[in-house]
Amino acid sequence: MSSSLQKILNNINGGSAPVELQGLAGSSKALVVSMLSKISGQSPGETAPVVVVCESFDIAEVLLHDIYYYFGREGVYFFPFWDVLPYDNFSPHKGLTAQRFQTLDALLNQQARILITTPNALMQCFLPRNDFLKNTITLTNEFVGSPDEIGKQLLNSGYIQVDVVEELGEFSTHGGILDVFPLNLEKPVRIEFSENSKAHFLKPFDIQTQHTDQTELSSLKILPAGEILFNQENIDFARKSLPEYRKECAPEVLLRLRQSLQKKEGFPGIESLSPLFYPELETLFDYFPDELILIIDEEKNVNKRADSFYQEVFMEYEISTQQNKLTLSPESLFLTHRELQTKLTKHVSLVLNSMKINNTKARTVHQLQFVDNKSLRNQFESAKATSAAGYMVQLLQKWQSSGTPVLLSAKNQTHADGFQQLLDDLGVESTAAGDQLTTNRCPWLDWLEKNDTENTSGSIPILTGKVSSGFRKLDSNGKALFVLLTEEEVFGEKTRNRRLQRAQVHQTAGNLDDLREGDHVVHLDYGIGRYHGLQKISAGGNQNEFMQLVFARDEKVYVPVENIHLVQKYVNADGTTPKLSKLGEKAWKKTRSKVAKTVENIAEELADI
Repeated sequence: MSSSLQKILNNINGGSAPVELQGLAGSSKALVVSMLSKISGQSPGETAPVVVVCESFDIAEVLLHDIYYYFGREGVYFFPFWDVLPYDNFSPHKGLTAQRFQTLDALLNQQARILITTPNALMQCFLPRNDFLKNTITLTNEFVGSPDEIGKQLLNSGYIQVDVVEELGEFSTHGGILDVFPLNLEKPVRIEFSENSKAHFLKPFDIQTQHTDQTELSSLKILPAGEILFNQENIDFARKSLPEYRKECAPEVLLRLRQSLQKKEGFPGIESLSPLFYPELETLFDYFPDELILIIDEEKNVNKRADSFYQEVFMEYEISTQQNKLTLSPESLFLTHRELQTKLTKHVSLVLNSMKINNTKARTVHQLQFVDNKSLRNQFESAKATSAAGYMVQLLQKWQSSGTPVLLSAKNQTHADGFQQLLDDLGVESTAAGDQLTTNRCPWLDWLEKNDTENTSGSIPILTGKVSSGFRKLDSNGKALFVLLTEEEVFGEKTRNRRLQRAQVHQTAGNLDDLREGDHVVHLDYGIGRYHGLQKISAGGNQNEFMQLVFARDEKVYVPVENIHLVQKYVNADGTTPKLSKLGEKAWKKTRSKVAKTVENIAEELADI
């Protein structure tokens, strides 16, 4: 079925029957999502958010940045899954938790226009809306109180008290001054109180210099700092829940958890025990408003990923139980893949597929002709052109002379100016659009439907912004009706990568023959530990071999032998015994970042010689 894209999008809403668009390629999916959100935003009443489910984090991130290009950043959010495995001995990165919580806050306050997520994240259970709202703190410059009073609220909301604030989720008090680094801000904020306990000012400040900005804030929202909140209500619930698990783990495990509750302190990986702290967990579906437009990107891949993820959860569950840890059931922490598919089927409004497939589901299917530009440059030989760049110039001139809407895109204004100069030298008339024609304000629908070619005839506009790729819209005979090309698609990639990639680590890492029990080793992600030999662990019906590494506080990590490239024998020139790394703490990450930066600086100096 073929129809105008504008008509198709106009008829999609939260209550309509599902529609499937096939034949999308390049960044055209992001453009469709952006246009749909703009169209739904023109309707009277509250704007329903557009929620897009992508199969993986990487694909979601590409789509997210492409949507920034077509739609802008305002109202666009990403809700990722954790960067750690289920039942792992590690907590998710604070920056990732911040991204998740900012998205939840936007949903609860009807500020989300477009939301990108993955099946893993949708299946996950976490703190309920009521707890999230109760532990969100709002202050104004009219606030009357004391730093200690706010400090107690911050502790209940998951913030950690330190001497000097350096990281997200930290706060400190010094006399009449309170510093806090909220998860929803890029800079920490200093609150200074006057003698009558009134907030004198709220100002962002620089971590390095400790100097406050000139700009004062009239109000400050502070989101919760963690997925486990050690307030009295949650602690009391956890204490009542613990006796149920006496038979499921070693006594020392329960003792450690009781001590954490007593001190109101978490430990790495405590997030996998969230059902102990909340009577009932919720999922992202519970945070969604009643009206939404749900889009599934590559439905078959999303369902397949949900299935494999739930199998992965079960395998991690079996490994965790064999390690005698307190391990809660997968059903208490995640939706099953079948439960997810049921919810997606109930809410879905639009399915996007790059391929044309035969679908037996009862839905309207529209066939589109959007193709990517990956193979364009490689066609120069069959076209008997002298070079790929020369062939692309010929195509641009052909499209330009025929009145086909053509747009070019450069990463920034400097690139756009260079792009224009090069094209002019090759006989292609182009214009760097600059601020006169920004990507989020372009009449994309008019151009795609070829209702308005005024801005695309004659000189070819060069837009500025980062987009993963362009695309072409074709007619049934393969003729281009609309073209968007990036500078890389015209003149080829120009990459200069000095960073050490994980794949390269294979070539430099040691092997098991070099290791003896008791040797100190360095794990790329976890830091310095001791090698305690090999251990066979059964999981998912298979028996696999793991390296047992022991870190500070006698915490153990089991590394599959196929990941030996992540582990190297520790070598110290002076022969002193190294200090073992503490899992989940910042010290190793800071050391690794500092070394990586030093290596990169040296590489840059060598490259300049």
